[in-house]
Amino acid sequence: MKEVIKERQGLYRQEFEHDNCGIGAVVNIKGKKSHDTVANALRIVENLDHRAGKDAEGKTGDGVGILLQISHKFFKKACKKEGIEIGQEREYGIGQFFFPQHEIKRAQAKKMFEIIVEKEGLEFLGWREVPVVPEVLGHKARECMPCIMQAFIKKPDDLEKGIAFDRKLYIARREFEQSNDNTYVCSMSSRTIVYKGMFLVGQLRTFFSDLQSPDYESAIALVHSRFSTNTNPSWERAHPNRLIVHNGEINTIRGNADKMLAREENMESINFLMIFDIVILGYGFLIVRGALQMHKTNVPASMLIPAEELTGCKDPVGFCEAMYQKTLVFGILCIVYGAVCTINEYGLGSIKLLNIIALTVFIIAVLWFCKEMRSAREKYLK
Repeated sequence: MKEVIKERQGLYRQEFEHDNCGIGAVVNIKGKKSHDTVANALRIVENLDHRAGKDAEGKTGDGVGILLQISHKFFKKACKKEGIEIGQEREYGIGQFFFPQHEIKRAQAKKMFEIIVEKEGLEFLGWREVPVVPEVLGHKARECMPCIMQAFIKKPDDLEKGIAFDRKLYIARREFEQSNDNTYVCSMSSRTIVYKGMFLVGQLRTFFSDLQSPDYESAIALVHSRFSTNTNPSWERAHPNRLIVHNGEINTIRGNADKMLAREENMESINFLMIFDIVILGYGFLIVRGALQMHKTNVPASMLIPAEELTGCKDPVGFCEAMYQKTLVFGILCIVYGAVCTINEYGLGSIKLLNIIALTVFIIAVLWFCKEMRSAREKYLK
């Protein structure tokens, strides 16, 4: 069969292929905001199906998300419908929340957040329920879907826009997180916002109506499709995180394979035969000890004859005299077998012929001792 050699195309190299999570970014280097940036980023993640985990039904994904700049053009119109006056660009911050579906718990969490915001010297402007389309989700994602809401916080007049304001928002967020355990904050900033969830790659765009609006404009967009490796999928564990996206498995597939090959000589599995040899070695010492004790006390060793069988025994002394030497010989054979096989495994590099000879002698010894024990029991104990 003729080998097919794939030609290299562009910058792609098969040896650099990575496994697991998929990430992508679209950036306008001139900082010009447009909806094309959002649409192109969504198109990237929709083509990362091979890097996204999903359930056995193929209807619920491990997680997909996008990090964008806050679009003042979009949120000014959206907040006007809710009766919220947000002011000029970057004069407000937005918190994206995953609240519990339970109405009372959600109301308590919202009230607590409002109190904390006021306590930190910030002005709370209002809540907006994010428009979503749950029908596009698989049933597993719908069953644990949170109530997704946005909080709007006004920047104090004496505070600079940007990082200074974001620091205040960070403090408010951390205080809220430490006092509430049933709500997750996806993002809280005056510059960026995160939309994410337990989606398949094609569901991010269709689930969030905000992302489909031509008014939503951004100069940067980071996308992530999650492939869970050591944690179960959840809405909270989807990426992006508040500032970054990452692929936890940073090694290449070829790199992982090469590292495994390099360690083959050092890789070991449990040697059950060696464990058996050590057990027989220890058992041999116990048998020798039992034989010597039996010779000294004229009482059959408990490891040979259970105590309940000694009641009404016909001739226990005769049993001890008949079986002392045989038990001693069998115990020594067990010790020799265990020692030879253990040394062979560790010190001699596992000579197979030696193992076969030792095992054969041991099996013959076991059969011989069992025969002698049966004869002695019938003659002296019954």
